[in-house]
Amino acid sequence: MALIPSLKTWADLEILTAADLNSNFDALRVALNSTGAFTDVARTWSATQTFNVAAFSGVVTAAVGLTVTAGGVTITAGGLTIAAGGADITGPVLVDGDVTATGDIDGNFIGTFNGTVPATSVTSGLFPGAYSFASTVAITGLLTVANQAGVSAGMYTVYSSADVSGPITLFVATFDGARRRLVGNTTITLSAQGGSVSKIFRLATAQDGTGGHTLNFVGVTWEGGVMPTPTATAGRTDWWEFWDSPMGILGRRVGANYV
Repeated sequence: MALIPSLKTWADLEILTAADLNSNFDALRVALNSTGAFTDVARTWSATQTFNVAAFSGVVTAAVGLTVTAGGVTITAGGLTIAAGGADITGPVLVDGDVTATGDIDGNFIGTFNGTVPATSVTSGLFPGAYSFASTVAITGLLTVANQAGVSAGMYTVYSSADVSGPITLFVATFDGARRRLVGNTTITLSAQGGSVSKIFRLATAQDGTGGHTLNFVGVTWEGGVMPTPTATAGRTDWWEFWDSPMGILGRRVGANYV
């Protein structure tokens, strides 16, 4: 089959008419515009084209859109530039900026990311909205709150009560008030929250129905260097107050022998 079947052929010494000659030129032009076999002329396609080639080089201007169904798009040099308003991306949106060769995001994250984020340095001022974290966020430096910090229930215990005996530890940063009933001789270690943030911690200690249990605090500085003697009477309560200060945990007994 001829490459261009619609071309007219002539016999020897046949006279060429202008119409026949123009018809051949039209057929040749259509053939050049509709095949990928010619690479030395500019072509305009008016129908959907399929390319089955190992590599494609050139400029494609698509009035409707360009669809890549297999193989993806690999850019080895020059980068990919999409002018503002020049593309609507359907599916995951990464960043309004650049992704470096090492995978670092340099720009504004504008999509939803579901995955694992490696150790990341966050520049202050990049969290203007409301953000939630499903797991624990560890802050090794100082957390500064300009106005106020709200802590949800379950993350901060305003008050708790429990029976204790033996050595226990109370974390000042996660309590505001607590009651501990002594059911045996008890030593309480107060763990400071650290940093320069001061914190007041209130604690009530009560003897059980038997009474006579000893109580000692570890990590506390007392007025005059002496801890007040706890009440040992059965069913009685002492009220203690501790200040987690820049000088350490300072303690005092506010009241004793409450019934």
